[in-house]
Parts: sequence; structure tokens; C-alpha cells
Amino acid sequence: MIIDVPEWDKLLCINTVSKKTSDNEPCVSDAYVICTSAIGDEPLQVEKSDGAIEIGGKCELDKKDITLNGQFDGCKSKGLCRISESQIEDQEWKDTGIYKDTNNGQTVLDHDTSYMLCTFGPGIIYFTDAGQKCKDFVEKISRDEMQLLELAQWIKSMEIGDIYNASNKNYLKINGIYYILPQNAKDGYVTLGYGHAIQTNDDARKYGFFNVQGYQNFDFSVKHTSEEIDIFINAYKAYYNTNTLCPGIMSQETATLTLLDDLKLAQGRAITAIGGIAEKNKYTANELNALTSILYNGNHYTSSGSLSYYLIKSNGNYTQADALNVVEQAETNGVYKSQGEGIFRRRLMEINIYYNDDYTFYDDLDMGALKAAVGCTLP
Repeated sequence: MIIDVPEWDKLLCINTVSKKTSDNEPCVSDAYVICTSAIGDEPLQVEKSDGAIEIGGKCELDKKDITLNGQFDGCKSKGLCRISESQIEDQEWKDTGIYKDTNNGQTVLDHDTSYMLCTFGPGIIYFTDAGQKCKDFVEKISRDEMQLLELAQWIKSMEIGDIYNASNKNYLKINGIYYILPQNAKDGYVTLGYGHAIQTNDDARKYGFFNVQGYQNFDFSVKHTSEEIDIFINAYKAYYNTNTLCPGIMSQETATLTLLDDLKLAQGRAITAIGGIAEKNKYTANELNALTSILYNGNHYTSSGSLSYYLIKSNGNYTQADALNVVEQAETNGVYKSQGEGIFRRRLMEINIYYNDDYTFYDDLDMGALKAAVGCTLP
């Protein structure tokens, strides 16, 4: 289900960069771009696809012209830059700041306002001569909301299922991080962990399979022989033994602990438990289980049964009902209540729309409990 974002919220989070400049000039094919996550300041050139519109010997760029003439010198968060068409959100430039060319119906970019999003970094790619509003937007996202973006991506990596024991044989340990080991299901498909079958190319992208050299065009939606799958698994293991981690295949427990600890370190304070009742340096795996189950149910709260491990423990006296009450209080009486109910959830939803591969990640969920758990204070 897609939740509509109120108009005022769209203005806050999207239309900030949609103002047209006075000259309203389109981008042309000699335009250069930079990325907020790139190492170094050497720009790349945007290449024009077929069917170019010739204006004064230059080609206007369409929103689908996402090919760059190389890769950046490096990625601040992942080491090597792996920018490609498949890593661009929605495989198009974001339509803020664009205008319509009524002569042929193409959606032409405005170099002062258009940008695209690399989900690998993640990073924001925009023109070197972008207008000030676009630069202000990029600066705000980079400074204030990247932690929330990382939060969304880390927690999204927990979709695999109830695989928590990092000592079991279904994990592959690389550089101190545990990964779920792909397995040959013997039915023509690849599985993760306890049988999470990869039967679509979208799933394969989500779990990093298209990053494996030689398998960028491998069709995971059809059955393959056992030999073909075994060869792929060996290539996968070789790739992740020599490259940076892929959060999409990290174990739930490890990913969550890493996420919360990283946020705690970045914010320079200990994590405050939900509702501010207790303060602790780490959550237990069971508490993380309960916290993440809140995120992945279709309702505002989990069922009582799924909160059998309490979100908060104070002298051992808290009950399931108490835990549910704390979650509800965090939602209805949190710091964001005065600014409009659900604003924090909507903000995370908007970030997810920018950076992730669907619009449903935070549907029907209020993030007040999560906000309190990680100590976020952003409006």
C-alpha cells in the first residue's frame, strides 16, 4: 500500500529543489556531474542515449540518460565506486526541477535542479553547475538525514527471516562480518539461510547478486542446473571475500547491533531505551528481535505474542502489556507529536522513496518507537 504524503511535507522534502531558474536552461550532453559519496572531486560526464535532440550541436539530456562515462575515483562508504545504471534509483533522474519539452514529449533535465540517487553509496549525483537550491538540498540530506538513510537501509537488510544464530553453518564469515551463505536448493534456484528462495531478479539485486562479476545479466527468475548454481555460489563467495560488505545479506542480529552501535557512536551518546525509561549500551538479540518485528508487521504494533521478549526491562518487572504501552506512548506522545502526528514516519518514508527500490517499506508503521530507541532528534 502506498501512503500519500501531505502536500506540505512534499514541499518540505521534495519541492525544495524544484524551483526553476530564470533562464531555465536544459542540460546538454557535455554536462558534468559529481557525487556526494565520491572520493576526490573529479567529475564524470553524462552520456546521451539514442534519439538525441540536437540544439546548437549539443544534445539535451532526458531523465532516462543515466549513463556516466566512467566511475568516480572511489566511494567514501564502500571503497570502490561501482556506479552503474542498475545502481541508480528507479533508473532515472529524479523529476524535481524538470520541465516538459512540448515539441516531442521528452522529459528534459534542468541542470540547476535535477539529480539522481546512487543506492550503492548511497550518494546524490548532481550537476557541477547546479543551482543553489539543489546544492542546499544536497547539503541538508548529506548533513542531517544520511543517518536516517543508513537506518532505513540497514533495517531493510533484515528481511531474510528468523536467522539469528551467527554460529550456524549457514553463515559465511568475511572480515569479521557474518554473511548468510547462498545455497543450492537442488530445485533450480538459489536460497539464503533457511530456504529464502531467490526466484526474482529484484530479489537478486536486493541481496547483492548482481554485483558479482559475470552475473550482472544472470536471470534468477528461471531454473538453472545444479552445476550452474554451484558455479555462481563459488563466484559469489570469491567476490565477497575480496570486496566491501553487502548489507543486504548480513545477518539480522549482526546488522542491527552494528546499526545501533554506529548510530550511538556517531551521536556521541548511549542509546536511550524506548520511552526514555532506561539507558543501556547494547540491546540483547531478543530485544532487537522485538524491535525489528515492530518494523515489519503490517500494523502499528506487533501482536502481544511477538513481544514475548520485552523492549524494556527494568528490574525484571515489565510485562508484555507494559512493553506495548511504551511503544504506543512513543508513537502518540513523542517529540514529534507537536509537529504533526506521524511526521517522523513520513520523513523515513520519503527517504525510502528516494533511496530504496519500492514505496512500501514503512507503510502503516509509525517510527516513534524506533526514533526513541536510537535517540534520533531530527524533525
